Amino acid sequence: MDVPQLPTAEPQGPLRRRLDSTNTWVAILPATCRPQRHALAATGYRAVLRDGVLDVVCTACTAEHGAAPHWRLTTDRPACDRAELDDTPYRDLVASTLWRTPAP
Repeated sequence: MDVPQLPTAEPQGPLRRRLDSTNTWVAILPATCRPQRHALAATGYRAVLRDGVLDVVCTACTAEHGAAPHWRLTTDRPACDRAELDDTPYRDLVASTLWRTPAP
């Protein structure tokens, strides 16, 4: 699956995980797109793990902007079987990664 890339698509931080009640790792993905415009549960998203980087791409941003900015989260562990959406563990990254629409 091809993920649209921006020229300087550096990872924003590490992927957060948690252990559930069955002692299984669950990936925690941001619940809101990187530009903070769309709730991913409502608009849809793709999450692709490749070479230690998980790309979380908002389908609405991609439709609006093409190669829109997306979350790039690093991990040194294999993919989890499950994921959940939650912005709370990523609040520290939001202020430092806000993207603004270029002027026309």
